[in-house]
Amino acid sequence: EEGELMTPNEYIERFSPDAPRIDDANKSVVAIKVTIENKNNKDGYIDLVTMGLRTPTKDDFLQCDSLLFEQAYGKGQPIDVLKLQPNTSMTVWIPFSLQTNWVLFSHEISRVPLKPGLYQLLLSNLPTQSWVDVPVSDA
Repeated sequence: EEGELMTPNEYIERFSPDAPRIDDANKSVVAIKVTIENKNNKDGYIDLVTMGLRTPTKDDFLQCDSLLFEQAYGKGQPIDVLKLQPNTSMTVWIPFSLQTNWVLFSHEISRVPLKPGLYQLLLSNLPTQSWVDVPVSDA
């Protein structure tokens, strides 16, 4: 895995150029490149809701920025899980952010500015927690 720190608009321009822009110039999104492989599993999936990213200071836990991810990969439709057909693979850039002032059913979100460093990606909680170190550079 690798990660890049970027603004919400940099993420949109790179992964969903036709989507509307967001009025936020802060480097507040960590995009993590993840390659997913399904080796003949008909029932498995990756739950984006439980996946998260711990900051280098370990003070905060970022969650998938569903608004940005849906614009890039779901054509505006909600995406809670990633499920692939058996024996296929896919590479995605999952955006993570720390959001404040979030209003239910609203697209108005405030994101906290972030810094480059060594983040930790939480891949699973059960049966045990699985963390992967991800270096994040300034895009």
